[in-house]
Amino acid sequence: MSIGIVMIFLQAPIAWIGFGALAATPEVTGAGRLYFDIRIWSAPFTLANYAFMGAIVGRGRTDVALALQVLINLGNIALNIAFVYGLSLGVQGSAAGTLAAETLGRSRVFSSRGASGAIFFPSRARLFSIPRRLPGCS
Repeated sequence: MSIGIVMIFLQAPIAWIGFGALAATPEVTGAGRLYFDIRIWSAPFTLANYAFMGAIVGRGRTDVALALQVLINLGNIALNIAFVYGLSLGVQGSAAGTLAAETLGRSRVFSSRGASGAIFFPSRARLFSIPRRLPGCS
């Protein structure tokens, strides 16, 4: 998450280098800059989701990774439709919808408590616990 926060602080030089390398028309650069200026705020959430998914896939819990990806993607679709078409926000709505979906995914990972969501999003203690004995071994 720290790298994502650093990216937010360095957004001006990142944008300057990135958009300077493109040979786009001013209209495309303007739309890209609008999208970038909103989307950069999701960097900590996106990177945290990548780290979490790497950890759970490494533990063999691909079902949890799949559920998280489905949640993020369905949220992204719904929010983009609502913001772009429902609220007529255009490029800014698309960026805001994606930001909200990434935030939703990150918050859902660590908000599961009790039975609700335990199948797809178990508690951190259960997810990262080390088994004393491997299944099938005596």
